[in-house]
Amino acid sequence: LAIQQVGGFNFDIMVLLLICGFIAGCFSLVIGIFISRMFSKFISKIDYRRLVLFVLGFVTCMVYYFTGLLGLFVLFVAMCIGIVCGYLDIGKHYCMGCLIVPVIFYFL
Repeated sequence: LAIQQVGGFNFDIMVLLLICGFIAGCFSLVIGIFISRMFSKFISKIDYRRLVLFVLGFVTCMVYYFTGLLGLFVLFVAMCIGIVCGYLDIGKHYCMGCLIVPVIFYFL
Protein backbone atom coordinates (compact mmCIF):
# COMPACT_ATOMS: atom_id res chain seq x y z
CA LEU A 1 0.00 0.00 0.00
CA ALA A 2 2.72 2.48 0.92
CA ILE A 3 4.85 1.33 -2.01
CA GLN A 4 2.00 2.06 -4.44
CA GLN A 5 1.70 5.59 -3.08
CA VAL A 6 5.41 6.23 -3.67
CA GLY A 7 5.15 5.16 -7.27
CA GLY A 8 5.60 1.43 -7.39
CA PHE A 9 8.42 -0.97 -6.85
CA ASN A 10 10.22 -2.42 -9.83
CA PHE A 11 13.44 -4.28 -10.56
CA ASP A 12 15.52 -1.10 -11.08
CA ILE A 13 14.64 0.20 -7.62
CA MET A 14 15.42 -3.17 -6.05
CA VAL A 15 18.87 -3.25 -7.71
CA LEU A 16 19.53 0.31 -6.55
CA LEU A 17 18.57 -0.60 -2.99
CA LEU A 18 20.82 -3.68 -3.05
CA ILE A 19 23.77 -1.63 -4.34
CA CYS A 20 23.20 1.06 -1.70
CA GLY A 21 22.96 -1.61 1.00
CA PHE A 22 26.20 -3.22 -0.19
CA ILE A 23 28.05 0.10 -0.20
CA ALA A 24 26.72 0.98 3.24
CA GLY A 25 27.77 -2.47 4.50
CA CYS A 26 31.31 -1.96 3.15
CA PHE A 27 31.59 1.43 4.86
CA SER A 28 30.26 0.05 8.13
CA LEU A 29 32.76 -2.83 7.98
CA VAL A 30 35.71 -0.45 7.66
CA ILE A 31 34.38 1.90 10.34
CA GLY A 32 33.57 -1.05 12.64
CA ILE A 33 37.09 -2.47 12.37
CA PHE A 34 38.59 0.96 13.09
CA ILE A 35 36.34 1.59 16.10
CA SER A 36 36.88 -1.93 17.49
CA ARG A 37 40.65 -1.45 17.46
CA MET A 38 40.32 1.83 19.34
CA PHE A 39 37.82 0.29 21.76
CA SER A 40 40.00 -2.74 22.47
CA LYS A 41 42.81 -0.44 23.60
CA PHE A 42 40.38 1.58 25.74
CA ILE A 43 38.53 -1.33 27.39
CA SER A 44 41.69 -2.79 28.94
CA LYS A 45 42.06 0.38 31.04
CA ILE A 46 38.59 0.15 32.60
CA ASP A 47 38.29 -1.25 36.12
CA TYR A 48 35.96 -4.22 35.68
CA ARG A 49 34.76 -4.24 39.29
CA ARG A 50 33.67 -0.61 39.16
CA LEU A 51 31.96 -1.18 35.81
CA VAL A 52 30.01 -4.17 37.16
CA LEU A 53 28.97 -2.25 40.28
CA PHE A 54 27.88 0.72 38.18
CA VAL A 55 25.77 -1.48 35.87
CA LEU A 56 24.26 -3.30 38.85
CA GLY A 57 23.36 -0.02 40.53
CA PHE A 58 21.95 1.42 37.31
CA VAL A 59 19.78 -1.65 36.63
CA THR A 60 18.57 -1.67 40.24
CA CYS A 61 17.61 2.01 40.08
CA MET A 62 15.81 1.55 36.76
CA VAL A 63 13.89 -1.48 38.04
CA TYR A 64 12.83 0.42 41.17
CA TYR A 65 11.84 3.48 39.13
CA PHE A 66 9.69 1.55 36.66
CA THR A 67 8.26 -1.28 38.80
CA GLY A 68 8.73 -0.41 42.47
CA LEU A 69 9.26 -2.91 45.25
CA LEU A 70 7.70 -5.80 43.35
CA GLY A 71 10.23 -5.31 40.57
CA LEU A 72 13.07 -5.28 43.08
CA PHE A 73 11.76 -8.55 44.50
CA VAL A 74 11.69 -10.15 41.04
CA LEU A 75 15.19 -8.79 40.36
CA PHE A 76 16.44 -10.30 43.63
CA VAL A 77 14.88 -13.69 42.84
CA ALA A 78 16.35 -13.64 39.33
CA MET A 79 19.76 -12.74 40.73
CA CYS A 80 19.58 -15.61 43.23
CA ILE A 81 18.60 -18.05 40.49
CA GLY A 82 21.51 -16.88 38.37
CA ILE A 83 23.96 -17.32 41.24
CA VAL A 84 22.59 -20.75 42.16
CA CYS A 85 23.01 -22.12 38.66
CA GLY A 86 26.66 -21.10 38.76
CA TYR A 87 27.21 -22.92 42.06
CA LEU A 88 25.25 -26.04 41.11
CA ASP A 89 26.71 -26.20 37.58
CA ILE A 90 23.27 -26.08 35.96
CA GLY A 91 22.60 -24.46 32.60
CA LYS A 92 21.17 -20.96 32.95
CA HIS A 93 18.44 -21.68 30.43
CA TYR A 94 16.97 -24.29 32.78
CA CYS A 95 16.99 -21.87 35.69
CA MET A 96 15.49 -19.07 33.60
CA GLY A 97 12.51 -21.34 33.04
CA CYS A 98 11.79 -20.87 36.75
CA LEU A 99 11.12 -17.21 36.01
CA ILE A 100 9.74 -17.30 32.49
CA VAL A 101 7.10 -20.01 32.93
CA PRO A 102 5.29 -18.29 35.85
CA VAL A 103 5.39 -14.96 34.01
CA ILE A 104 3.89 -16.57 30.90
CA PHE A 105 1.12 -18.14 32.98
CA TYR A 106 0.49 -14.82 34.71
CA PHE A 107 -0.05 -12.98 31.42
CA LEU A 108 -2.22 -15.68 29.84
